[in-house]
Amino acid sequence: MMIWLRRLLYTIGAYEYKVLIVYYECETLRLSNSKDSGTLSKTTLSPTGMLISVLPTGAAINCTKFAPGAEADLTMFRNNSAYHRSALQKLPNEFELTDDGPLLDQYANDWAVLVDKGYQGLVREFRAIQPKKKARGAPPLTMAEKRENDLISHDRVIVENYFGRLKTLWGVCSHKWGWDDKSYDTFFRACVAMTNYSVRCCPLRREDGENYLRYEERLKQIGAEIEAEKQRKRAEYRDSRRARLQLAPRSGTRPRTSPSSASRRSSITRGQMGSPCSTTYGSP
Repeated sequence: MMIWLRRLLYTIGAYEYKVLIVYYECETLRLSNSKDSGTLSKTTLSPTGMLISVLPTGAAINCTKFAPGAEADLTMFRNNSAYHRSALQKLPNEFELTDDGPLLDQYANDWAVLVDKGYQGLVREFRAIQPKKKARGAPPLTMAEKRENDLISHDRVIVENYFGRLKTLWGVCSHKWGWDDKSYDTFFRACVAMTNYSVRCCPLRREDGENYLRYEERLKQIGAEIEAEKQRKRAEYRDSRRARLQLAPRSGTRPRTSPSSASRRSSITRGQMGSPCSTTYGSP
């Protein structure tokens, strides 16, 4: 399967560089049950990040396990470095092919990987091609650097088209996930496999990328609505608690007495009952 994909890639010739794999992060929302110490479980919304390796032909060839959305893209890439090194390594019969891409002197035995600006520092470990990012306080990018960034972005648009097709076909990838975390990987990988079949029957188009942007905005809206509902419930709880505290002093409820004061009253009562003096006024 891998050899067939490589041969198919060489016959395209539509890209400036011979790039074997394109990496991109798929971030989807899921509902996870988390337990706090000493409290009951409560449902919270947390983003889930996944890295999918996509060929320029539009086929996904690798999918990582889900990770918390706070985990950096570069960390997820490094955790899957064993696969990346194996996939990017040139086969013996591939050294005869023309390779005029960047970083050839440093990585002569590897093909290149196309990534976005979130993978800063990856070039020290892999033959990574990424848009140049303007450093803080540095002069603006030159026209040549901007043109190079546009070419890289143009090549990576196939990945957004792929995720657009993925989210259009399967609600698991385009809506919040409310089941257990253990089955998430299984369902997501199944959706990726079936999306590959859809891409093979009907190649990716620009409309898929537009759908991807719409679904991304939809997921963000779902997250914003859930967070707004949580804030509304918190505000209602604070208002009701404030009202209870304001009404508490006006009620006729007597304050609770301490055990010491109760024992003193009982001793005084017993002493009065045992006194020989009469408490009736006017007695003879």
